[in-house]
Amino acid sequence: MIAGEGNYVFTSPNFAQGANIGIQFIITVLDSSGNVMNLTGATGIVFAFLQPDQSVVSKTAALLSNGLDGNLAYATQAGDLPFSGLFSVQAQFSIGTSYFTTQWGQFKVGGNI
Repeated sequence: MIAGEGNYVFTSPNFAQGANIGIQFIITVLDSSGNVMNLTGATGIVFAFLQPDQSVVSKTAALLSNGLDGNLAYATQAGDLPFSGLFSVQAQFSIGTSYFTTQWGQFKVGGNI
């Protein structure tokens, strides 16, 4: 596979309440054939969040398990979801000398009173 080619993203959850802490975002990385990508040995794992104001915030993420399932995860911390509206998220990581990015996945954040 060519680095960065054909990786698709599924995000979980599709909705989050603003200011909540500990919401786990999971991205499953698939190859161009739709098969789960083996992420064993992935390093430099980052989730880039595009916020409704068009700013991008990067957060250090990790493998959800051993990498064989293709799952990456990040749990929100205080201040991660400061706006209500439509957010996007993209995973970025390296395996060996190859650098990968996924397509953007979208989710909504609800506002608080």
